[in-house]
Amino acid sequence: MEWNCRAGLVGLLGVVVAMGGLAFFVTTRDAHAQSKVVRGERFELVDASGNVLAVLGPQHNGSPGLTLYGKEGTPSLRLAVNPAGGANIFMLDQEERARVNLLVTPEGQPFFHFLDQNERGRAGFGLSGDGEPKLFLCDAEGTPRATLHVAPDGTPSLDYAGPAPEYVPSDDPNEAP
Repeated sequence: MEWNCRAGLVGLLGVVVAMGGLAFFVTTRDAHAQSKVVRGERFELVDASGNVLAVLGPQHNGSPGLTLYGKEGTPSLRLAVNPAGGANIFMLDQEERARVNLLVTPEGQPFFHFLDQNERGRAGFGLSGDGEPKLFLCDAEGTPRATLHVAPDGTPSLDYAGPAPEYVPSDDPNEAP
């Protein structure tokens, strides 16, 4: 009978070792599967010297964004999701001011804006909600002053926000009319 107790203990020990091995295998396998995902609130890509090349994380408004940095370590390009929907790609100058903005509005309209040193839109083009192409020129406050567009029926139109400019003929015979 003594031998049977030992056999039982050896068998029980074997089962415990096997269960531990199985648990280790399952835990290791799950950890390996999860290791393909990196989670965090902010991710920074750096070069061998530790200089930041890119940042993926929330923007100042809490929306997700990606910023790429130039040689001097200043942001050069920013991809941002608008909290209201839509998305923007900003190209920045050396002073970190947005100078070009490629965007899709929350309604799905694509636009391309050229911005001045105050980050105000001065010129741009895009498509309205009905697919109408528009080219617009703005004053220093960012207010559209002239708009060239083509209606859905193909009719072109040039609109002015104020009175249309008047053509004043020149007395110079070398100047083209």
